[in-house]
Amino acid sequence: MVMLYLLSLGCVRRRFYRFFVRSHWILFIVILVSAVLHGSVIALVGILPWELDVVYRLVYRSRIYNNGTIFGRKSGSLSNDLNTRTATKNTNRLGVAAQDQLEIFQLPDDITCIRFPRVRPDTGEEFKYKAGQYAFLCVPILSSLEWHPFCFSSSPCEDYVTFHIKAVGDWTMQLLLAAPEARNEGKASFEVLIDGPYGNLSIDIEDMVTYSHFVLFAEDMGVTSMRSIVNWLYSQCYSQKPRSLHRLRFIWSVSDSEILRAALMRVDIGRMTRDPYLPDVLLCPTTLNTSDETFFTEIYLTRGLAGAQIPPDPRLRKCLWFNRRPDTGRILREMGQQATKLGKSRIAVLVSGTESMAKEVIEKTTSSHFDHNATGYESDGW
Repeated sequence: MVMLYLLSLGCVRRRFYRFFVRSHWILFIVILVSAVLHGSVIALVGILPWELDVVYRLVYRSRIYNNGTIFGRKSGSLSNDLNTRTATKNTNRLGVAAQDQLEIFQLPDDITCIRFPRVRPDTGEEFKYKAGQYAFLCVPILSSLEWHPFCFSSSPCEDYVTFHIKAVGDWTMQLLLAAPEARNEGKASFEVLIDGPYGNLSIDIEDMVTYSHFVLFAEDMGVTSMRSIVNWLYSQCYSQKPRSLHRLRFIWSVSDSEILRAALMRVDIGRMTRDPYLPDVLLCPTTLNTSDETFFTEIYLTRGLAGAQIPPDPRLRKCLWFNRRPDTGRILREMGQQATKLGKSRIAVLVSGTESMAKEVIEKTTSSHFDHNATGYESDGW
């Protein structure tokens, strides 16, 4: 037990993750076998719920998402005829995140993009998730034992389910090297298993009555989950039955212009019901991005273009600040004043960034007006 604790310390887990995983499996088996040999057979009963959960999540559900059946895809082709397609959908489920419809490619700044259709075009099967949730990903050609959590960078209203994964460790670096450098090299050449979605925000952003004012803080790759949330709120604001959203202020502190370019790069193809706020609407020439608009974005480039205040994209001039960090206190005070003028008493504040950023925002939201949801990650990963 002491070894399990020592090997789970952050200095070991983050620097030698694979050693951490393998050593814990070995020590777990050793402890279990030792318990049985010493007469504690009841220990096998204690781990039964865990075993069932592992089989369901990592063996059954991930294979259903990928193939539609646990034993693999059945033979036979789909007909373009509507009646044949309907019959095939009921008798030969093909899964949602199938390899032949999966795209994996590299983006600037060592970022890997993984995406697949939210609604599979040939069967109509849908991958359902909520903004701000995450899923565990496994790439068998890298390791069948490693499952890593990543937030969805797409919103549930977009045509594609998307992940943006920054290479910061052994597994993510191997994923980057395995991904094609250019997107036009075709579909994925290897399988990706998905277990999810999981998680939920502590703030009910679907509550149209309580929250009409939002402040979203993101730092570096923490923008992935915030991108999902802001695009979902934008779609809700301008849907057929729009919600009452008075103000949304999106604050993104980014240290590298390459991260900025990768996160705002448009990779969708085909027609969409409505363009997402990030990046399409924000970068649209007709969007002025002024503080009196419903959606207002501020991007702070803390470094990466020091001494040269030229945005990586000219369309970013209206929302980009150089060599400075956001004034959290001022932003929250201004939002509080706007809400008070409209007679609103609650403001939803969401944070996705380093632990220091999350703590700073939490300290500034001591007023009863603010309800916050903070997700912090260590500075060298997420």
